[in-house]
Formats: sequence, structure tokens, C-alpha cells
Amino acid sequence: MKKLILYMVLATLLPLVSAKTYYILNADNVTSNWINQKYAVNTYISDIQQKDSNADIVVVDSIDEFGNLITTLKNDPSSAKESVIINTYGETVPFPESYDTDKEGDIDRSEAMALFEDIRAVMENGATWVNPAGYPFYYVSNHNLYSDDDGDGAKWIGWEGANTVIGKDVSFQPDADANNWTNPSNSSDWFSTTGFNRPLNISEVNSLNGTVLYGDGDEAIAADIPIGDGGLVFGGIDGNNKSQLDKIISRTDGYIINNDEADNPNTLVRTPIPAFAIILTALLLSVLLHKYY
Repeated sequence: MKKLILYMVLATLLPLVSAKTYYILNADNVTSNWINQKYAVNTYISDIQQKDSNADIVVVDSIDEFGNLITTLKNDPSSAKESVIINTYGETVPFPESYDTDKEGDIDRSEAMALFEDIRAVMENGATWVNPAGYPFYYVSNHNLYSDDDGDGAKWIGWEGANTVIGKDVSFQPDADANNWTNPSNSSDWFSTTGFNRPLNISEVNSLNGTVLYGDGDEAIAADIPIGDGGLVFGGIDGNNKSQLDKIISRTDGYIINNDEADNPNTLVRTPIPAFAIILTALLLSVLLHKYY
């Protein structure tokens, strides 16, 4: 009888201890914008390992591998729910050749939109997309398919990219009077440096049922926007500034991994039972059952 009870308890508790898979994008032939891409990759690996010892970290080393990942998670909601995709290219998203449907060796706007629609479907299935710097989904890039006159290799998409992924038109840039990329008036002690971008007004985040992870005045520097069963976690900073990037990475990782609280006066995020506490509870129940039964 005691074994049956123990098995029932374990069967209830153990599913709560589920390790997420973190896919960190690190393909070559992709132009990054507003971020130190290689530094972001290394910092994410280190920070995730510190915060989640059970984490499965996959470094996505090619654009084709990224395309295969999107296809897999689009068709497999159970895998998507345990997936976090970290875009280390700032405003740019890698563009897989599989989306070059007309086979003209270029990137058409409609093809970029098809990629963004699939990324939205992946989030709707439960995945979390992390965009730590700049305006999300503003460019696509694949140097094998596209290069502009300056040899930059990033195809401009603009606000339509984020609007497609989020599912509605969003005013990512605050009012002109409030938007100053080098605003010296920031009084927050959380960001000790200035010069970061504030991509969304807090009221805009609230209208999307989002959570402000860090705000300054009326503006959101980092936020989580729910999309289906998943969401978009972003930080609108200049990711070339390593100090700012470190703070955004730590803040967003803490939110995703530990459900660290959102900034006041926003609704606090409920902190889940830590995995070690669940395991300890199961062990204590086992001892008690053995002793009294």
C-alpha cells in the first residue's frame, strides 16, 4: 500500500520538474543589428547554466538548422511548449533558404512574411522567443541570398515584421518627445548607464496583456508579450553596450527560468515551486511512508 501511495505522489510531482530546451542562434552569414552577437551567445550560455542546472542548451550553428527548428516546432506543439529560442542577432532574424520559394536567390518581402508567420505559429504552440536588443523582426538576413549596395546583407522589413508576429499593429517607437536614444534623464538605479532604446510604451504592453519586466517612467525597456500559448520576451536596448546587455540577459533569463517578479507597479508574477523543493518533498514523503506504514 505504501509503495502505491508513493508512486502516486511521485507521478503527481515529477511532471512539474521539466527542463526546457534553449536554442541559441549562432549561424554564420547573418548580419546582426544593435547587438554584440558573439558576446550575447557566450553570455546566454553562462547565465542559463547558472540559473537552470537542468537546462538543455542547443547552439544553432547554421541557418538551415534554424529553418528546420521552426518547421519542427510549428508541427510539434508538445516540443514547442518546452522551447526557448534566443535570437542573438538583435533586430535581424536569420532567413533560411527553404523560404526562398521562388528560387530566385533573393529575399522577397512576402517570403520574409511567411517566415514571420511561421515564427508566430511556433509561439502560438507554446514556445518563447527572446529578442534582447533593438526592434524585433526588423530585418532578415542570409548572405547567400541577399546583399545590399553597402554589402550589409540585412533586408529591411520594418514594423510589419513585429506586427505580423504579434498579430496586430503595434507602436513600437514611443512618441517623438519621449524617444531619445541618449536620454540622460533616466533615474533608475537598475540601469546605471544611458543610451538605451525604449521600444514600447507601458500602456501599449498592457493593451497586449503583456508584462513589463523593466520600465522607466511610462516606457518599457523589457517586456513579455503573450502570443498564443507562448510569447515574445524582448529588451529594447543597444546590445553593443555589454553592461546593458548583461542586465537584459540576466533579467529576461530570471523571468523565463525562475518567474522572477515583474517590476512594480505591474502585477507580480507568481513564483512557482522550485524543482529542488518538489524533489525534497517527494523524498520526505517516502521516508514518512516507510516509517509509519
